[in-house]
Parts: sequence; C-alpha cells; structure tokens
Amino acid sequence: MNTDIHSCSLHCDRPGCIKRQRDQMRDEFAHPQVPLTDVWVLTREENDYDQHGEYFVAVFGCKPTHQQLSALEVPTNRLRHVLNGGGRVDTENTWFHLRAHGIGVET
Repeated sequence: MNTDIHSCSLHCDRPGCIKRQRDQMRDEFAHPQVPLTDVWVLTREENDYDQHGEYFVAVFGCKPTHQQLSALEVPTNRLRHVLNGGGRVDTENTWFHLRAHGIGVET
C-alpha cells in the first residue's frame, strides 16, 4: 500500500506532488482549452543615461489584471494607463508599455 498518495495543494513540497503538478501545468500549456491567438507583453523603459531601449518585464496568455501588474511594480496610479497600452506620461523616469502580439502572425 502506497502511503505517499494524499490530497494536497500547489504548496505541497513532496517530490511526487511537485512532479505531478509540473506535468499538469505543462500539459495545460501544451494543450490549452482555448487556443492562444495573442500574448500580452509588458515592457519597461527608464529615463537613464545607460538606457538601451525597452526592457522585457513579463508575458501573459491573456490581458493582465490590475493585481498582476501591481505585483510587477507598475505604479498604482498608472495601472489603467498601462492596461490601455501605456507609454510615458509627463516627466516620469520609468514607464511601461503593454502590447498584444499575435501568435504565428508576422508583424
């Protein structure tokens, strides 16, 4: 009888559970219920001497929420602006862009 089988959450640190959760996430990503047609890319720019263009911050399978952007340190007073595409406002030193990119579509 295998006593290592149990009900657990995503926070379980047993090796068997970690592998099962990893495989489940891999399968869901490889075969999504709804096919992905767009990904949303969040980039950041800095008003700095050593700035080298936009810096990659994150990619999302669907348009991110306020909470997801806040977790990535997008200022609270700029969340709506970033969700509408973003860009520099006034003379701020850090600003974000959010753009949808089609998968399998040449741009």
